[in-house]
Amino acid sequence: MSDDGLPPTTRTPMRGNQSESVRAKRRASSTPLSSFIVVGIVLVMVLVIAGIRWLMPHPIDPTPAPAPLLTSVTAGYSGTAQNTHALSPAWASGVDTAWRIPLEPTSSISRPIIYSEGSILYVVIADNNGTSNKVRADAYDVSESTPRQLWQTSGLRPDYFSPSRIVATDDQLLVGSLVIDKETGTQSQAPWASGEAIAVAHGIVVTCTRNSECTGWRREASSWHEAWKSRTRAPDLNSYDDTYTGVFSGAVMSSGGKESILLSVTDPRTPAQLINPDTGTVVDLGPSDDESSSEGHRDVLLASDGLVVVGDRTRHTLNAEGFIVDMQPYEPSRRIPTNGGTVPTTAQLNDFLAGGMPAWTSATVEIEETGDCKRFTLTPTDGSPARRVTPSTASAFRDAACAITPDSMRASSDGSVLSLETVRRSSTSEFFFIDATSGQVYASEELNGARSRTWIFDDLLVAVTDEGIAAFTPHSF
Repeated sequence: MSDDGLPPTTRTPMRGNQSESVRAKRRASSTPLSSFIVVGIVLVMVLVIAGIRWLMPHPIDPTPAPAPLLTSVTAGYSGTAQNTHALSPAWASGVDTAWRIPLEPTSSISRPIIYSEGSILYVVIADNNGTSNKVRADAYDVSESTPRQLWQTSGLRPDYFSPSRIVATDDQLLVGSLVIDKETGTQSQAPWASGEAIAVAHGIVVTCTRNSECTGWRREASSWHEAWKSRTRAPDLNSYDDTYTGVFSGAVMSSGGKESILLSVTDPRTPAQLINPDTGTVVDLGPSDDESSSEGHRDVLLASDGLVVVGDRTRHTLNAEGFIVDMQPYEPSRRIPTNGGTVPTTAQLNDFLAGGMPAWTSATVEIEETGDCKRFTLTPTDGSPARRVTPSTASAFRDAACAITPDSMRASSDGSVLSLETVRRSSTSEFFFIDATSGQVYASEELNGARSRTWIFDDLLVAVTDEGIAAFTPHSF
């Protein structure tokens, strides 16, 4: 029994105000803090079932890899190869396609999944229709003018293979139930056949299925040890996109030596649970929407060491275990932190919500409707003067930029350029760069048709398009 008299597997930490809830919101138009993705808080009973078994990974058929794909070069990349988590001021000159890695002309392959670490881009492509039953993995160094392939491997496609992300350990990539060695590309089969890896914490790989079950795995030598198994609500395994800052399934929080993994779920009325990676204990964060509809809704902001829950007049700080550790008054603000920075701490979030600058990112933006367009007040966090940015009537992309309500905004540290992005229902996006001085708006039709995106450097953005992989860089004269 714990100090509060409840078994640890059924604790409900938000007992200070259990009638208030959080509902996820993802659109920037719905709240001034809308660049943060929002989840709801729920109250449920949790059953934890622990079991242990030893399983050996099954080697993938070492079929020789196909010939490398050719790279279609356009402008090439000649940037700084630095990542400061802010836009490069060079985007104020426009956008070019740096290079392309085309896909083979067949409808049977799946859309690639991409992941980057430093200057290395990893790409995983599977046979989508089972015609060849293969998965190809590639690694590229993209710090030079054109991508340099480090390795390419091909292996058998696992059953139930429809991963939404790549999760990295120190030396491996976990893609669904496929394990890929970072150094060599060697592929092997993990024992969680129907699960998908969502996070790694304290050396434990946490996997979840779409039917309300998560499992913790520990690797010892060449084998995987099932450490625990827990029942959860149906997880939203697609609520992950490293373009955006905010709450998503697999986010890891750490405070006081304790770590938790956030689990967003598919029912919009009852999301948000925390999983202890060491024990599998599942903690519910609060009451459901139905139970607290009279109290309104709150926004949940993700931090590296917990969560900040923002209501109409108050804000609560939760630690990584989900317990309330502070409560302060809150006055709504129109300021929106830009995306692209590091994950803030709860202290940094609370300082911003109290009127300070967001120390974890490059700027704040206030959006004002001005007739047929919008005006953006861009305030850099380094103390530089604020700028009023209005899309120029001389720009061919002005009307399109004025029409969107951005889901994500980035800015250069000096406030010279602002980017706007919105995601359509098809998961493609509209992406605009605005010169803060002239108001000139730049866009790329190819970038606007892309789906998943990852920032490699301040001046290099890589995206998945209908034709393959494309990289985008500032226009050079």
